[in-house]
Amino acid sequence: MDKVNKKLLKAALSRVNATLKYYEADWISAQRAPEIERVRVTSFEEFVEIRVNNELSKIPDLHYQILKTDGHMFVCTGLDDINDVRHRFKLAHISVISPDEFPDENKEELCEIINSVKSWLGGDKFTFNSVVERVKITIIEE
Repeated sequence: MDKVNKKLLKAALSRVNATLKYYEADWISAQRAPEIERVRVTSFEEFVEIRVNNELSKIPDLHYQILKTDGHMFVCTGLDDINDVRHRFKLAHISVISPDEFPDENKEELCEIINSVKSWLGGDKFTFNSVVERVKITIIEE
């Protein structure tokens, strides 16, 4: 991942972390992308996933790809050491969605879209902490 993309990713994840304080189970609704309707959030992991997709959709290089997957491009596979009171976590695990998760009609186009996101990201997964100022990102390639 080049420096420009890493800076864009850090800024987006910082905005995600700044909104964590608003999470309330079964109470808050959020958008997966600005053009997509709000959905009711049922878990902290889902809230993080929705916010990641929303903020990363604001990056011009990823906007089209996230819209083509209806805001499901990035999946939160888990959160480490969740603090329910402060709405924080030690580490969030985010991965790029697999083409197998979608219907077969546009499989080839979807594979190209997902591969373009993986090449932009420089890997299949990434982790980040819940700090606003100094977000630490680790890109994982499998």
